[in-house]
Amino acid sequence: ALCLLFSPHIAKILRLPLSATEIILGAVIAYFGFIGKSENFALLANVGFYYLMFIAGMEVNLRAFFNMDKEVAKKSFFYIFLLYALSSLIVWIFGLSL
Repeated sequence: ALCLLFSPHIAKILRLPLSATEIILGAVIAYFGFIGKSENFALLANVGFYYLMFIAGMEVNLRAFFNMDKEVAKKSFFYIFLLYALSSLIVWIFGLSL
């Protein structure tokens, strides 16, 4: 609770976004063992992840995405395809499980 109470002040001092500060503070608190693993912790972790994904989705400007230059779109799709192809190749070469 103190983490959430002081995170806006710490974010202002460090000049970081609030969500990034909350993630960093949560990682520090978990690293030092102030939080034990339980079902409630797992539930809160999932809710926090969904909240983070919601906030990230709200930051996406769909108008800019749809008005993107065709050359940039082609390069972006090629990059994503290349990323997945190389990842799949590495998984296959090293015999990693999916």
